[in-house]
Order: sequence, then structure tokens, then C-alpha cells
Amino acid sequence: PKENVTDSAAGGTAFATGHKTYNGAISVDNNKKALKSVLEQAKEQGKSTGLVTTAELTDATPAVYASHVDSRDKKDEIAQQFYNDKINGQHKVDVLLGGGSKYFGKENGNLDKNFKKDGYDLVSNKTQLLNSQSDKVLGTFSEKDMPLQIDAPSKNPLLVDMEQSALSKLDKNNKGFFLMVEGASIDKAAHPNDVTGVMSEMGGFEKAFQNSIDYAKTHKDTLVVATADHSTGGMTIAKGKDYKWNPEAIHKMKHSGMYMTKEIAAGKDPEKVIKEGYGIDFPSKQMDKVKQAAKDLRKLQKEGKDDKDPKVAEATTKLQNAIQEPINDTSHTGWTTNGHTGEDVNTYAYGPGSSKFKGNMENTKSAQNIFDFFKNDVTSNQNQQ
Repeated sequence: PKENVTDSAAGGTAFATGHKTYNGAISVDNNKKALKSVLEQAKEQGKSTGLVTTAELTDATPAVYASHVDSRDKKDEIAQQFYNDKINGQHKVDVLLGGGSKYFGKENGNLDKNFKKDGYDLVSNKTQLLNSQSDKVLGTFSEKDMPLQIDAPSKNPLLVDMEQSALSKLDKNNKGFFLMVEGASIDKAAHPNDVTGVMSEMGGFEKAFQNSIDYAKTHKDTLVVATADHSTGGMTIAKGKDYKWNPEAIHKMKHSGMYMTKEIAAGKDPEKVIKEGYGIDFPSKQMDKVKQAAKDLRKLQKEGKDDKDPKVAEATTKLQNAIQEPINDTSHTGWTTNGHTGEDVNTYAYGPGSSKFKGNMENTKSAQNIFDFFKNDVTSNQNQQ
């Protein structure tokens, strides 16, 4: 492959199937042949399965566990596979919670209604999720990616709420379950170098991680693995020479840079948006930069150019950078890129089988360890019968 740094599709395929592949591939190999995922293995063994994410359910990471497509952009097809592909006559995924409602609605063959006919609860906010009684559920809480936690309306469930609901449903199966929980928006906020967004989402992931460990402590047969498919943005704490990082400034923020950028791009008054979103002083010189960037963007919008236009993308990035500069400077947060970075990522494991997740390992080993965990499970089940 031409790249030597992974994207989420190839990284996810490695985690889900134990095979390396090209960037953009969703659980297919270099010849575009399907590769079996650990979720599919779990389903074959009669276990319950779940996918939980703050991104679209059709995004690369959830997609690699239950679909096989040659390109991560084919989101309609990924959603269709979630519904159409079955194992032992059953849908592959029992609990689907995240964003991306547009891929399950009337634009894509009313997949949500079909799921409902097959006994799935359909939910679209936190209250409905809490009240859901069925063991199977399709919950979509936004049209595309879910908003970052710091910006989200209170009707939205947090990552830990979705995880908890999934656990309560999957837990009923005495053969066990496989659940993937993704704090997807850490990466989404790191791409535009939005430290406020990143820290908001890390906080959300931390709660979900703690909750899974608490579950495993009372369910001794549970293996918990926490890792990342790659790092994004090259974030460094303590840029400059004064050996200090200042998270307090970030804690004071009321909205993410992504949110403020979106609001201004949608035509709202820059001064008002910054005043509502910033928790620290915003220098007037910087405000001039923001206004200029907003003006440049509006000019392109008036010319009828949309978000896909490279000039609009460039202008939006300029606006976001102008909005975020003060919080990156005040917190002493540095960045190297708007893309992914190639350094090693941490992996943590707890519970039976966790000793295999030690030392420096290939990303494919994670899936192999989980396949082994299920294999041993089959033998223990046979011994019990």
C-alpha cells in the first residue's frame, strides 16, 4: 500500500478480523475478499452482539465488525448489510446504538422499519433508550455523527448510557456476548486540532471504560480490552519551553471549537458565538482574525459553493484555527497534523485472557486473542453440557 500510517478502516479490520489490509477497506483483504470478524464468530456461537459508537453506526470502526465492503464510503451498503446479512437466520448485531439515522431511514429503504418488524425497539433519545424493553434495539441519536459531549443536548445519551443499556440487554444471554464500544469522537475532534472537543470526548470514554471494568469485576468471565486504532493530530501537552500544560483553561470552555465553527459557518454572529462558547479571555486581535475568516467563508457560500468544495474546506479550516488558537495557546497544547499519526498506541486488558495483551504487539494480535478467547469458551461450554 502507498500509505504506511493506518486509517480507521484498515486499523479496525486488523482489530476485528486479525488481518492487515488497505486503507478504506471494511473487513475485506487486499483482493477484496471478506474476512471474518470476532463479532461474527460470537454470533456463530449463539452469543449476543452489540455495537455502540458516538459516530455514525456506518462509520469505519463499527462497520468492520458486521459488514464487508471495498470502501468505507459506501455507508448505505454498510447499513443494508447490517440488516440483510444473517448468521444462523439471525441479524448479526442485536444492539446498535450511535449516530447516522440518515442511513437507516427512507433514503435507504426504511431499514429502521424493517428492524422494527423483526422485534427491534427503535429509539432516538435517552429517555426512549432507558425505557426500551426488547433485547434488540436500533438507536440512532443524530442524523450523522453525534454531537460532542460538551455541545450535546441533554436528550442525547452519553457513551456510558449507551454502553450500560447495551450491557443490560446483552447480559441476558447465558452464552455470553461481544460488545464493541467506541469513543469515536476523540478522533473526530483531533482531526481539526480541537483540544476542547478531544478532552470532552476523553472524559466520556473514561466513564465508559470505568463502567466496563466495574461490570467485569462483578462478572468474572468478562474480558475487557481498551485500545485505539491510531492516534490523530499529533497532540502534545506542553508546547513551548515553559514545561507546563494548563488543562484548567480547557475545563472552563463552554463549547468545542468544532461547534463554534459550525455555528459561525451557518451565519451566526462571530462575537456572540465566541462569547457563548469561550470560558477564557478571547483577544480582540484574534476576534478580527475570526471575523475575517468568517467573511471569506460567507463570500464562498454566497457564490454557491458547498462544503465539498476544496476552497470552502480550506476557509472552514482557517476559521476553526482562528477560533481555537487562544485555547491551544493558553492550555499550551501543540499539534503536528490534521491527519493520523503512526506511533504506537496503548492497549489495556482486564479479566480472563488479559495476560495475552502484554508487551509490544501487532494490531492483528488483538483479534487473534479474542478469537482464542471464544475458542476456549466453546470448550468450557462443552464441558458444562
